[in-house]
Amino acid sequence: GWMPPALASRFTLAEVAVLAVIAAEVAKCESCTLPLDQVAALAGVSRTSVRNALRQAQDLGFVRIEIRRRSAWRNDPNLITITSSEWQA
Repeated sequence: GWMPPALASRFTLAEVAVLAVIAAEVAKCESCTLPLDQVAALAGVSRTSVRNALRQAQDLGFVRIEIRRRSAWRNDPNLITITSSEWQA
């Protein structure tokens, strides 16, 4: 899959699906700028599962999430990059 089994064992099946979508997008473009709703649709999970997976991956140091604010009311999609050397290998 898109993630080593040692890392995938820390996540639920829905969260692994989310991280696989993120990894596929990073493989194409070097970073993921997909909106949360689109990641959820591609992974076949809810938006809450996407947020939980990204929060847990960030807490474990596997990904870096850059929040891109445009104004007080508008944001661009987050910029997600994989920082785990084990995952990138």
